[in-house]
Amino acid sequence: MQTARKVQIIFLFALLALITPVAMPSNARAQSDELCFPETNQCIAGPIRAYWERHGGLPIFGYPITPQRVETVEGQTVPVQWFERDRLEDHGAVGVLAGRLGARSLEQTNRPWEYFKSVDLASTPTNCQFFAVTGHSICEPYLSYWRQHGGLERFGYPITQPIYESVEQGKHAVQYFERRRMEIHPELPGSPILLGLLGNEVLAQPTAVSRYPDCLNEALPGLRDVNIGKPLGCPMFSALPGVPASTQEFERGIMIWTDSGNVPRRFKPGVPAIFALTTPGPELQTYDDTWTAGADPDTPPITPPSSNRYAPWRGFGKVWMITPKLRDAIGWATEPQAQARTADIQLFDTGLLVRIQETGVVYVFGNTNTPTAAQIVTP
Repeated sequence: MQTARKVQIIFLFALLALITPVAMPSNARAQSDELCFPETNQCIAGPIRAYWERHGGLPIFGYPITPQRVETVEGQTVPVQWFERDRLEDHGAVGVLAGRLGARSLEQTNRPWEYFKSVDLASTPTNCQFFAVTGHSICEPYLSYWRQHGGLERFGYPITQPIYESVEQGKHAVQYFERRRMEIHPELPGSPILLGLLGNEVLAQPTAVSRYPDCLNEALPGLRDVNIGKPLGCPMFSALPGVPASTQEFERGIMIWTDSGNVPRRFKPGVPAIFALTTPGPELQTYDDTWTAGADPDTPPITPPSSNRYAPWRGFGKVWMITPKLRDAIGWATEPQAQARTADIQLFDTGLLVRIQETGVVYVFGNTNTPTAAQIVTP
């Protein structure tokens, strides 16, 4: 019996010796799985930590600003953790995904991405990448950064073209993507691209704001409160008040000339712009003004069909004459010549606004690169 007990005791010690080395490393891994940051008194662990470390860590995501917790995002209840620049979501078998904070930030500032003017493939330079799903493109330097740091998985599709807006203490060129905001910081050596602090911003503002107040003082008074049924966003460039302009009414629309060469658009720098609005719609077409005094006639050499119809005046007439499609759509002029006007012009996040001072009418051009619907807002 004593021999049998000795054998049992020896067996038990041997079994403990086998179990103990396994249990100790397991406990050590559990302790080391958590990475904590005294800067924010928060820790990261598990799949979210692994994703954070694998995709760039601190420079890309910033510090954690909440503990890991369960939230409902876009109809799914999942473990999430907020970081200064991102929100990471653990979708189980699908893996960890980055939150759509770029789109959410625009919604919170009353600027849904669908309201921003889009582009098309034909107007996209060959060194850029166009995405038909959102109607936006990525050009340099954003494109290289997008490709080198995860592309579609990390950033999602572009949802705006590059715009200017107030970021922290300065105004910067930025571009919004579904999941992030890229910012160019010329005050830093090399003008690097940084990722916006969208985690901080979105978490601090759970509901949408009715205005985007930081930039209201940059908007012209006559354009600031124009009701076009969608947010204007911020002015992208300085206002152009009191710009020389002219208008001429047509059977089915109006043509507007503005000496607006400083407004960024596809036109040659410094060349006045002609906007042709045809009804119904109204649909907008834009043209360069190539009329030259002394070389081109004041009106095209064509006879109107009646005494109350006229060939268009100067630049309007030249565009009208050489563009049969426009001529058929807009018809004959109903005024003998263009009327001298003065315009207030300002480019906002969501489009170009032109206000004729003499009439108070505001023309809202959502996309001046391709045929598009425009809005006419009367006082």
